[in-house]
Order: sequence, then structure tokens, then C-alpha cells
Amino acid sequence: MFETGAVVIVAVFVIAVLALVGYVLFKLSPFAHHTDVLRDPLTRKRRFDPPRL
Repeated sequence: MFETGAVVIVAVFVIAVLALVGYVLFKLSPFAHHTDVLRDPLTRKRRFDPPRL
């Protein structure tokens, strides 16, 4: 029925779409958001000045 090449192409496409959907769902979840370690949690101001380069 199907050639092997067509099955491989469809399988790669389906895996890519599922990976993209998983990535988007992860980015929308609270697990992807990290606390800002460079700011004071109470004042939201920077803890220290950036270095001069």
C-alpha cells in the first residue's frame, strides 16, 4: 500500500507536531517560569549593579 518513504515522512511530521505541542504546553505551564534571582523579591529592585565591561 504505502511506500516506506511515505510512512517515514508522515511519522517524522507527526512526531514534530507532537513535540511542538508539548513544548508549547510546557511554556504555558507554571513549570517553565522561574523566579528572578537577580531581583529582591520584596522590593523588585536589582540586588546589585551589573558589571562594567
